[in-house]
Amino acid sequence: MKKVVQLKDGSLKYNNVRIENNPTQSLKEMVSIVRGPSYMKPMFNKKFVTLEKAILAIDTAQAMNMITKGYIDPKCVMNITDKSIEII
Repeated sequence: MKKVVQLKDGSLKYNNVRIENNPTQSLKEMVSIVRGPSYMKPMFNKKFVTLEKAILAIDTAQAMNMITKGYIDPKCVMNITDKSIEII
């Protein structure tokens, strides 16, 4: 995870999205999305089991935003996976 940056207050930042640690007794690596761009608002305060799962959700939301805004032509998209968008 090369883009994850740790901030001074202990939270993490990935692609302009702020992630905070929310560990519980059983799930020590639990995180939640706290702040980010407007298209990420439905994910604010959503909890994820690990940081990797949160990053996959962020990447998917950003990919869908790019398609909706027209940066990527939907006719050219073959497949959207957790890690990439396959374009013709």
